[in-house]
Amino acid sequence: GVTDARHAEAEVVKTLPGSVTSGAWDWSEGAWSDYQGWPGAVRFYEGRLWWGGTVKSPQTLWASRSGDYANFKMHDPDGTVTDDAGLALQLDSADVNAVRWMADLEKALVVGTSGGEWLIRSGESGSPITPTSVRATRASTHGCADVAPAMAANAICYVQRAGRKVRELAYVWSEDGFRTPDLTVLAEHVTGAGVRELAYQPEPLAVVWCVLTDGTLAAMTYDREQKVVGWHRHVLGGGAVVESAAVIPASAGWHDELWLLARRTVDGETR
Repeated sequence: GVTDARHAEAEVVKTLPGSVTSGAWDWSEGAWSDYQGWPGAVRFYEGRLWWGGTVKSPQTLWASRSGDYANFKMHDPDGTVTDDAGLALQLDSADVNAVRWMADLEKALVVGTSGGEWLIRSGESGSPITPTSVRATRASTHGCADVAPAMAANAICYVQRAGRKVRELAYVWSEDGFRTPDLTVLAEHVTGAGVRELAYQPEPLAVVWCVLTDGTLAAMTYDREQKVVGWHRHVLGGGAVVESAAVIPASAGWHDELWLLARRTVDGETR
C-alpha cells in the first residue's frame, strides 16, 4: 500500500542480501502496462500460452513456460535457461509488422500481422519450440486486417489488410510450403464493402460466413479437398443490419447453427 510519494507498506517475502543498504537492487519494468500497452492477440500452442502485439512492441511475441500459463520467467534464479522456460520473440523485419492475430496449424504457429503472415516453428524439424530453438519466417507479404481468422479444416481463412479480400493459408505437401491464394479472385464484388468478421460453419456444408462493414451478409461455400469455392449473398428481411455472427453446434448434434446479432428499426425504435 502506498501512503504518499515517500512512504509505502509492503510484506517482506525474501530478505535482501546484506550488501544492499539503499536504492534499487533487483527490478524490471513489466512488458505490459497502460504505458507499454497490452497484447492484442492470444493463442495456445505446444503447451504454452502465447501473447503478441502491444502499442510499444507491436511485433513482439511472448510465450509462457510449458504447462504454466501464468509464468513467463525466461530463466531460473541462477540464470539457467531451460527448454520449458518462457520466451520473448521479435519478428525481424525491415518494416513494422503489428501483430493482428494468431492461429495454429499442424506445421506452425501462424501469426497474422499488418505486413504479412509469419510462421513460428522450432529450429529443429519435428521438435517443439524452445528458447534456444525457435525461428520465425514470413510466408507472404499480403498483410492482415484486424479481423480474427476462421479455422476451416486444415487451413486458415483470413482477411487481407485492406479488408476486401479473403485469403487461404495452408500447407501444400507437393510444394513443401505454405501458400496464400486469393479466394475472392472471382467474386471481388461480393466482399467489396469490406469484411469485418468471419465465422466458419463446418456442418452440414462447409461455409465461411462474412459480416460486411455495410451490415450485409455474404458467405463462401468452401471445401479444399474438392477444390470448391463458391460465393453467395444473403439478404435479411425487415431492413436488418448484421452486426456480428457466430456458429455453434445444434442441440440435435447433426449440424451447426449460424447465430446473428442484427439491428432493425421497429416502430421508429432501434432494436
